[in-house]
Amino acid sequence: MHLNEDAKYRTSTQFRYWNFTPDSLASLRRNTNRAAVERVKAAFDRRRKARIAADKAQNGGEVTVVSELQTKEVECLTLEEEQKLLGYYCAQCLKMGKDNFKYPANVYYMKRFYLFNSPMTYHPKDILKTALFVATKTENHHQDLDKYCGQIGGKKPTLRDDVLAPEFILTQALRFTFEVRHPFRAVLPGHSQSAVQLQQALLSLPQTSGGPEIIHEVHQMEKRITEAHSIASDRYLKNAALLTDAYFLYTPSQIWLAAHLLADEPLTLFYLDTKFTVAPGSNSSAPLKTRVISTIRSCATMISNGDTPSQPTLEERAELTRVDKKLYQCRNPDKIDLIGLNKAQKRDATMDGKLEEGLAKKRKIEREKQEKEADDFWGPPLPNTGAPG
Repeated sequence: MHLNEDAKYRTSTQFRYWNFTPDSLASLRRNTNRAAVERVKAAFDRRRKARIAADKAQNGGEVTVVSELQTKEVECLTLEEEQKLLGYYCAQCLKMGKDNFKYPANVYYMKRFYLFNSPMTYHPKDILKTALFVATKTENHHQDLDKYCGQIGGKKPTLRDDVLAPEFILTQALRFTFEVRHPFRAVLPGHSQSAVQLQQALLSLPQTSGGPEIIHEVHQMEKRITEAHSIASDRYLKNAALLTDAYFLYTPSQIWLAAHLLADEPLTLFYLDTKFTVAPGSNSSAPLKTRVISTIRSCATMISNGDTPSQPTLEERAELTRVDKKLYQCRNPDKIDLIGLNKAQKRDATMDGKLEEGLAKKRKIEREKQEKEADDFWGPPLPNTGAPG
């Protein structure tokens, strides 16, 4: 059985777990924000009640001091504020990946993670370095952890625990699916495939949309194809596309064709024409071709919206500062110390390294049950009568 590329893609974890419709993606983000708000308010409420109870215990059942923390309702981030903050940190994540490792999977690890988690629960700066470290392993560019910590830098040194503490939280949120099918990997094969088809027919193609027909030399056409490849790959696929929701809403082939459309529209449309050839007098592929081009244009619009300056404007920076200050006041207090949480939640261990009593008892019961079932099936063990004399 022969499977085409679309059929193969539909068997991937990226399609099964990380492809959405616009409505389902928006709904997922709303639900994540709503759940985070509820958890944050519940955590603050528990701490408020604990402080009041402690105050009563120390003062004979009376509350002597009611602080602002105990009375003021916490103001949480809106979904729009979350997306602004995540957009900034994803851009920083992309820059760090380029500066150090040239692999952008870390950006989509961040974007995937925050589909199910809120910045109010896990601050992006705590997840960013771990996302990049995981990407170095999944993209076959593994670094020694100590060397990695030295490369990352920052205002304060990055410690091993800073990277390792959120690692399981991140990988669990990713559903342990690490493959990212980057569309920029298809650009070069796509050009190789189309070069023979385009070389002769491009001789009378307009230079740009609406431009005059000009007869070109073959080497000029080769140069044009190469330039389109460079623009599509470097400007759009390795930059703008990663900062949008394109990976969640479109297939890799649609994304790379959309980037190619932005780089050279006449060239891309002609390439698509070669894929929809039909017998003379037949128009059977016209509806499909129209639908495909419409989808690619929609994707191109999304990618072009992500083609923004690498640094935020003064107004954007002021807004980001405001949101970050607001986040400082509404972070879930139960999730701030990820290193401490990681140590406390080590499997089968307490702080002194011994098995928890309840877990040890449960395992003992399970072991005795298994031994009894074995005895029922095989019979009791033979008595030890000693070695023959």
